[in-house]
Amino acid sequence: MRQLGLPRTDQDDEKKINEHIDKLNFDFVLLVEHFDECLVLLRRKLCWDFQSILYMKLRVVKDRRVHILSRIYERSYPNLERTKAMLHNSYKNWSRADYILYERMNTSVWTDYNKEQDISEEVQYFKSVQQKVEDFCGDDPTFKLLDTNVPLFVQKFNPKSSQKLNIAQSKWHKAFTLDASQCLLYKANDNILRKLFK
Repeated sequence: MRQLGLPRTDQDDEKKINEHIDKLNFDFVLLVEHFDECLVLLRRKLCWDFQSILYMKLRVVKDRRVHILSRIYERSYPNLERTKAMLHNSYKNWSRADYILYERMNTSVWTDYNKEQDISEEVQYFKSVQQKVEDFCGDDPTFKLLDTNVPLFVQKFNPKSSQKLNIAQSKWHKAFTLDASQCLLYKANDNILRKLFK
């Protein structure tokens, strides 16, 4: 909360924290742990087309490794639920202002979300399309991410696979097609995108 202008001396004063949050003007908040739900809500608020919210996950640990790490963690902490609750309470007390901000923003997002008609159905559909995009663009060597040392115009015009992913029309969008160039954009990191759109 200090980054948002709350003085250090007010970090533990719940009344001052809430007054400061009331002064902040957030048009929209994304919750990382509910990223897809927030993207669909944002798409609706901004009247974006469906393709505008598709993405590729970058630098994410594969599920198998996460599963192995979580098993190790469970063995290391036999009272895992108790440990989680203890950590949760510690964080709540250690960073009270951030915790209150998060709770308020979380409530705001879910209030907006629950006002939307059939949004849960759209989120499930979006996740299925997202999976198709990840499968299509994912591990195919044709779509391996751009080398930052090779000029973009060289990478851009390398021969690419002629494969296409056709997504049929739904009640939320018109039919559209993805090709290799879109996969490259979805997989591009921020440094590459800055160079590309400079």
